[in-house]
Amino acid sequence: MSDRTYQMLKLVESSMQGVPTQLRLQKVTLDKDQWYTVSWRSRYPNSPQANRRLYWLKSGCWTISLNAALELMEKANGPGYDLLSARYDDPFRRFGGGAAQFIVSTKVKEASQRARYLEEITCSDETMWGREPFFVIGIEPSGTWRKVMLVNTGHTIVTFRSCVTSNTGHIRNMGRGKSWVLDNTMMDCPTQMMREFLHWLKMI
Repeated sequence: MSDRTYQMLKLVESSMQGVPTQLRLQKVTLDKDQWYTVSWRSRYPNSPQANRRLYWLKSGCWTISLNAALELMEKANGPGYDLLSARYDDPFRRFGGGAAQFIVSTKVKEASQRARYLEEITCSDETMWGREPFFVIGIEPSGTWRKVMLVNTGHTIVTFRSCVTSNTGHIRNMGRGKSWVLDNTMMDCPTQMMREFLHWLKMI
């Protein structure tokens, strides 16, 4: 199987404490298949000219303030940009089709089930999310990839990450002995999932 290639079509950008942060709409090509993805992209904080490739560094994972994320996502979804339009939705042909499924923490009734989902999307050494973080998990039809929006208890910071059940070549063990691991690259996300994340970010 050949490597996937990216063609950037549109972007919105803002500066977060002097570090450029972008949402990009990109066309992905893999073998004979093509689809669109919305990507979070940033620069390394101590080297703002270098594109940030790794999601998790020695200092921890990539985060963004909730207000900054909301502003950038609403801009991406607004007139003149329209990055999140349904016409860019991923048909998941590479998985044989199907629709995205979602798990929203506030809709999971059983506390034990919420705790299990939280363990599957966080690392054992993470402490910044608080006792009752809010999260949305988008599940691709393959069942092997999850796209996650995770908000701390105080609703001040948010992160967007990918979790996977296989070794992508850039993974971080979550330290819990679970089958899910963290994909250690900046998130690429189906358009329909990013719209769902935006919906819930506005709700909280």
